[in-house]
Amino acid sequence: PDSQQDESGNTYFRVVATTDGSYLGSEPGEYPVTAGMEATLDIHTGSNSVLDYLLKPVLKLRHEALRER
Repeated sequence: PDSQQDESGNTYFRVVATTDGSYLGSEPGEYPVTAGMEATLDIHTGSNSVLDYLLKPVLKLRHEALRER
């Protein structure tokens, strides 16, 4: 998905999150999930190391070297 901008020019991504159930805890109905509750989400995007990011341009050049266009 593409990023979006608000009126102030801040960039963000729209995310839709769902839960596995309509309650928290082990007993249904003990702690119901209700509108307005705050949540913390972890978004896992991959498992690249810093070295992977640093070497990516070098490895790309090596792969594309001596190729016909």
